[in-house]
Amino acid sequence: MLLGGLVVWVVGEKIFVRPIEELNGLLRTTLDTMDQGLIAIDRQGRTSMMNLRALDLLGLPRKFAATRPRRNEILEYQRSIGEFKSEEQYAGVVKEVGRGRPPIYERERPDGTVLEVRTVATEGGGFVRTYSDITTRRATEAALRRERDRAEAAVRALEQTNARFDLALSNMPNGLCMFDKEQKLVISNNRFREMYGLTSDQVKPGISVRQILEFHVANGLGSERGIDEYIKTDVTQMPQTHILPDGRTVAIRRQPMPGGGWIAIHDDITDQMRIEAALRHEMSRAESAASALEQTN
Repeated sequence: MLLGGLVVWVVGEKIFVRPIEELNGLLRTTLDTMDQGLIAIDRQGRTSMMNLRALDLLGLPRKFAATRPRRNEILEYQRSIGEFKSEEQYAGVVKEVGRGRPPIYERERPDGTVLEVRTVATEGGGFVRTYSDITTRRATEAALRRERDRAEAAVRALEQTNARFDLALSNMPNGLCMFDKEQKLVISNNRFREMYGLTSDQVKPGISVRQILEFHVANGLGSERGIDEYIKTDVTQMPQTHILPDGRTVAIRRQPMPGGGWIAIHDDITDQMRIEAALRHEMSRAESAASALEQTN
């Protein structure tokens, strides 16, 4: 209760008395140190309370804290300093204020500051409005959205690249396989598996050169040398030609990779070798025939 300029209140059996000026000072200090701006408007449209943070956030002069301007005076001042982009926007704001804006909304000031505005109606017919500067939050959210969009675009691009890569591998006429520095398989294509009668499980990523060679032996495609000797010598050689037990001839070209490992291209040159052998045979016959003709003459 108020009693001769004092505020008196009772809590239990204790009576507290404070000068009203002291409490007003505490209230003013509290309001002016708030991070949010606060404006209270009574039902006649006059400002009953306004803190310094509200003046700063809205670009209002400090004198407004003492003159208790009306709501329309605040809008007129904002109009005069270019707060509104156009007369149409100003008219729309006046109309919205007259009929009551949404309890929570955001607006961007001409200087780029983004404010979150919250309005609570009071019992006397007025309202209390708070203003929070959410510029940094919105900028952070926008940056996160841009990063997310870039990441999603990168993923889509990678998926497209992988799809093209898989398509190219699947349609290569040669077998291809890649091993890392630990001699573990990184990737292989269908043609490589077909050439050696291997299943997808037998050449899945992570399997070792030794295991693949063991599958070769099991399929009857092993060489006369043992696996240990092959790993020690052959996998380090660049170009090689192997004649498989089934009669096929395979040319292998290896390309070392930075950091270790290699890429190997396996080319079934059986038909090429047959053609070359046939050509050599025909050339030999022709040379023999020519030699016999010379001797006859």
